[in-house]
Amino acid sequence: MRRFQRPLLILLLAVTLGLASFAVRQPAQGPQQDERGASAQQEQHTQEGKESLWHPSTYEPITALTVALVVFTAVLAVVAIIQIRFLARADETARIAANAAKRSADALITLERPWMVAVVDQVSLSEGIAAATEDAPFDFEVPIKFINEGRTTAFIGVFHVECAVSDYPRPAKGIKLEVEMDGRAIGPGGSEEFPLGIGLRIYKHIADTILSGNDVIWMFGYLEYTDFFGEERRTNFCFDHNMGMGCIMAWGGKKENYMT
Repeated sequence: MRRFQRPLLILLLAVTLGLASFAVRQPAQGPQQDERGASAQQEQHTQEGKESLWHPSTYEPITALTVALVVFTAVLAVVAIIQIRFLARADETARIAANAAKRSADALITLERPWMVAVVDQVSLSEGIAAATEDAPFDFEVPIKFINEGRTTAFIGVFHVECAVSDYPRPAKGIKLEVEMDGRAIGPGGSEEFPLGIGLRIYKHIADTILSGNDVIWMFGYLEYTDFFGEERRTNFCFDHNMGMGCIMAWGGKKENYMT
């Protein structure tokens, strides 16, 4: 349709100019007509105007020019409507292309981003807890390791951990530890180790509540880091010491253990 717009406009312009030229060349009525002739001609035009709406165009050049302009304007309006439709389609196409590009970029970021996974050594602490006394408490300290299982470097920001002995992890009064890493870079396959429960001392009266199953040792917190694209990420974790299994295990499923 677009290839016909310019020839159509040129043709309409030529027709309009031709009609205008025709109107200019028409002889004007002389003032020498007598009163009777003018009256008769006026009566004849009036009668002919009643017979046909378009008939005066053959006698009055200005009418022909007006008709041509009306037709030309109508065609321009149609062409404008068609162009608006093409513009709307082009806008929709551009929007679809932009969304596709954004999805591709998001997929690339997800594929290439770092993933800091929290891992705790499966060590048994049951014997140490059972041997605790009031004078010789058991110092609970277990390392937690974050391994970059992604494909790009992670820049570590803050490590935060809370460790407590209670029947439920939150709210629990215990020891808090927060370490600022100032953007330390951890490449793919690399790792960083932090202490869990540092400073948590388990005396005999606390050990008795743990051994009886009333209380549990909880370790929960998060690691904040930034990926190569500048996006802030977070690994959230929650572990407990399971006396039945004799080791530390993840607790709370994806609600407490997740990565963003």
